[in-house]
Amino acid sequence: MVSLGRFMTASTMMPNELRAIRAALGLSQIDLAAQLGLTKNFVDLMERGEKFIEKRTALAVRYIYDNSATPRPAGND
Repeated sequence: MVSLGRFMTASTMMPNELRAIRAALGLSQIDLAAQLGLTKNFVDLMERGEKFIEKRTALAVRYIYDNSATPRPAGND
């Protein structure tokens, strides 16, 4: 299991962080894209590092994570 604690502080996001947060939430690329108002293809491109993850997208992903009912991985207290 990936520890997300170090990912959750900055307003920037790396592709591996986006992928780890999406996986921790148990969301498909399609599901995350729908919540962000993006396409599945754009989420895929961001996760592969082919598109820049804008600050507003990073903040939105963190908001979704912070407000989800999904159990958190150990070590994120």
